Amino acid sequence: MKTVFGHSIIQDGCGTPVYNCKFDKLDRLVITGADDGIIKVWRKDTMVLQASLHGHMDVIIDIQVSHCNRYLASGSKDGTIIIWDLEKCAIIKR
Repeated sequence: MKTVFGHSIIQDGCGTPVYNCKFDKLDRLVITGADDGIIKVWRKDTMVLQASLHGHMDVIIDIQVSHCNRYLASGSKDGTIIIWDLEKCAIIKR
């Protein structure tokens, strides 16, 4: 089972610490970033995982949602910033 509190459950039952947590502008999604370099998108009402965004190689240090609620910017300790399309859950620009 995957939960926002464990970000992801690994085989031994240990979770990955969440370092960032944001709500989207429509208050429908919770977006988390962790030390595994993965950003996860959760439905707020059910806390069911909607998407895992892979693109960073190190700890997610910041995530921000655009005012129009379509884009997500993420920064990582690996030195990269990625702009994501939240509707498609895809990288727009690295």
